[in-house]
Parts: sequence; C-alpha cells; structure tokens
Amino acid sequence: VYQWMKILLYKKYPVHIVPTAADCNWYKDRGFPSVLIPHFRSDMPYQRCDLNSKTVLNIGRLTDDKNQMALLRIWKRIMEIETLQDWDLKIVGGGENYAILKNYIIDKNIPNVELLSPVSNVEKYYTSSSIYVSTSRSEGFPMVLVESVSFGLPTIAFDCPTGPDEILNEGSGILVQLGDEDEFVNQLNGLMSNMDLRINYSEKAYARSSNWGEVEIMNKWSKIFNI
Repeated sequence: VYQWMKILLYKKYPVHIVPTAADCNWYKDRGFPSVLIPHFRSDMPYQRCDLNSKTVLNIGRLTDDKNQMALLRIWKRIMEIETLQDWDLKIVGGGENYAILKNYIIDKNIPNVELLSPVSNVEKYYTSSSIYVSTSRSEGFPMVLVESVSFGLPTIAFDCPTGPDEILNEGSGILVQLGDEDEFVNQLNGLMSNMDLRINYSEKAYARSSNWGEVEIMNKWSKIFNI
C-alpha cells in the first residue's frame, strides 16, 4: 500500500525533503521533486573531546544492524597489540543483543570493554573519549556520527548504506569498506597509536560539524519557503 501511495501521490507534492543524498537521488530518479536537507544535530552542550583520553566509544542499540559483534572481534585483536593494552572500549546502548554480546566478552576473555546502559547526559561519554567507532551494517541518517564529529571525535565507520559517506567526507573521518575487519583494525590501531593523527581528524571533524548547525539547516528550509 505504501509503495502504491508513493507512485500515485508523491509526484503531486511540490517538494520532498530528504536527509541523505542517496535518498534524494532515489526520489529524483523516479521523477519526484526532491531537496536534500539534513537533520538538525541533537541539542547538546557540544564541546571538544579529550584527545588525551584512552577511551574508544560506540553508542547505539545493541542489534544486528548496529553490528557490535564485529566491533568486539576488532577490539579483541586490538587488545593483542601490547602498546594499546591500556586503552578501553565503551559500548553504550541497550537492546536484544545485550546477553549475546556480554557472553561473547566473557567467553573470549576480551579485556577493557564495558557495556553501558543508555543515559540522558550522553555527552559525558563523547567528551571523555578520544575516538568514535561505528561497525553498523546499515543506517538511515546516523545521528551518532553527526554527534561524534560535533564533539571533534576522530571517527571510523564501515561505509554502509546510507549516511556515513556523507558525514565522514572531506577528510573529517575514516570510512572502511563494509565488512573489512582487517582494515578496520589497521585504521583503529593507527588512530590509537598516533596523537598527531587524532588531532588532524579532530580538527577536520569539528569544522565539518557546522553543516548540521541550526543556522545552516534553517537557511536551507528558508529557501524552500522563500522566506
């Protein structure tokens, strides 16, 4: 029914607002008038992260799509590198895979990793970390990546559909081919081992975050309504 409604009604609307370039192109290819306007970033007290911290952060629902199991496999390999064994990984979220992930951590004896419940003041995790990682298999418009770059966090993500390639472009983050855990380990090792590299990505991420600020997004909406 929804697909039928799209075909019948969507072309009658003067414009469709979509948050990602992939979605925008999908609609345009089918003759629907579409404009790309990203979502506002979340309302948080943004400030720069602590690049001296030895904490790697992941935030999201504990589900198959978010794919934290891949992150645990990656982290297990990272912890085999002697120079990185004073780092820790924080995974913040709840969901149906909590027990599976917890048991995997115990069974594989993976050190320095915590599964933490969601909190309202999640900014405390962003500001006390120095790297953000995402191993999602798919996304819509990943707000956590917008948030991570807005805190200046050097960020690594699988290049999954859709969103990461639009947020972590222009050198503001690192994209890894979806499913390539070897390369993810290499990139994460590089960031954890090199403060100058973290500083470089942090500066570019923080600068890029203005794309999702209130003024920038409202200017795009103003053009739609001819204000």
